[in-house]
Amino acid sequence: MNIFCCINAKGGVGKTTIATNLAFELAKSHRVLVVDLDPQSNATSMFLNREKVKGHISDLLTTRASIEDIATKGYMQGKEIENLDLIPSDAKLGKNLADIEKMRKRDFLLSSKLEKVKDKYDFVFIDSSPQFGLLHWIALNCFEIEGVKGRALIPVEVGRNSVEGTAKLLRELRENFDLDNEDIDYLIIHNKRDERVTTLNKYLEDVLKDAGFNLANTKIPSASDVPKAELLKVPLSTFKKNSKVTTAINQLVAEISE
Repeated sequence: MNIFCCINAKGGVGKTTIATNLAFELAKSHRVLVVDLDPQSNATSMFLNREKVKGHISDLLTTRASIEDIATKGYMQGKEIENLDLIPSDAKLGKNLADIEKMRKRDFLLSSKLEKVKDKYDFVFIDSSPQFGLLHWIALNCFEIEGVKGRALIPVEVGRNSVEGTAKLLRELRENFDLDNEDIDYLIIHNKRDERVTTLNKYLEDVLKDAGFNLANTKIPSASDVPKAELLKVPLSTFKKNSKVTTAINQLVAEISE
């Protein structure tokens, strides 16, 4: 099982867009689980049929419920998405955080459940909250499941704040996450890339490379197709199969699944 955690301490950088579209494309030939670990529940709104809800991520974390008890089939335009399951989120997750903080082995509440289904799914995508804290640790500790390959996907945009925010996030991960060599496998994705601002694009990529950060070869272009597809609650390849951003998503699929 491969686990990808889409993470960034800055909101609006496209982590949910990347998580849901990668999951949808990989589900065409693999068994995929999407775990919405964000109280804003944007990934949930993409794939959930509300008539089929069996529970939410907060139920999974705070009760003895299993993945099988909570997971629902992913839906799109009223039809099941073959090979894609969803652990949905809702506002209860935010309200229950204080209780989760007090729980025994809180950092491993999700990993302990995923470990039991590691042979059921090929890929797991965890869409995390933009607020850096407990939910991030709950997600990242899933990388420690034996036999699992874990990687953080970190989308960034052009801009000094985005670069500095990414550097701060990586420092937090290296300082606090208990892995061998105090490091974590990650990939930075240049998202919403505007080809017209070549100087800024080069600045972002040069700064990341000079700092020794792992930068994806794939760049996701800025496109009006993205908000339009999200408004209709459909993946990009369904909205416009041959668009530049759809092509980039497929290139990223190939890059992360090598």
